[in-house]
Amino acid sequence: MITGLVIFAATYLLIAVQRLPFVHLNRPAASLLGAVAMVVFGVLSLEEAYAAIDLNVLVFLLGLMLIVGYHEVGHFFEWAAQWILERAGTPRRLLFGVVVGGGLLSALFVNDTICLMLTPVLLAALAPLSVRPTPYLLGLAMGANVGSVLTVTGSPQNMLIGIWSVASFGRFTLRMLPVALGGLALTYGYLQWAFRRDLAQSFPARLAPDARRSKDSFTQPS
Repeated sequence: MITGLVIFAATYLLIAVQRLPFVHLNRPAASLLGAVAMVVFGVLSLEEAYAAIDLNVLVFLLGLMLIVGYHEVGHFFEWAAQWILERAGTPRRLLFGVVVGGGLLSALFVNDTICLMLTPVLLAALAPLSVRPTPYLLGLAMGANVGSVLTVTGSPQNMLIGIWSVASFGRFTLRMLPVALGGLALTYGYLQWAFRRDLAQSFPARLAPDARRSKDSFTQPS
């Protein structure tokens, strides 16, 4: 028992810190090292370790990643961000679009993907406006994490819950809809209050041609 707790704590430290002075491991490598240590030190037998692997979750996650990769190649995420940005005429509307849009997209395509794909598009659009990007970047990060609770495909944790509970996609979404909508509303309300001074200032101008071309560069096929 004590050996297992020590291995778990060491693995969790490596996952959280990632880079120690004497060890350079990313999260997957640290997780694999911890799993191997559990077997080597006898906390789990090899048969128990094999039995702990849920192939349903792995195949589900692989399939979702393939779908995400296809949309990434097709520049869908950049198009979605551009659609939101072009319809935001005020800072508050833009923040609302980033929080809600990021949340809904993360419910379909995993929250990490949305943050990684939309951040450069958001920064490229905000740079010509000379506005502080902090409220919108926080809105994207917080909205994506909150919105990911809505569906089974929102995060790997949701996939585990969905598979083990044998809940259908629709039933899972229906149960989590109040939580997701309430969380997005609280997120938007808090950010609007916390950055009320930034949001009170109107944009100097709508997206200038240079900004539009900068955004369009993300959507042009390579």
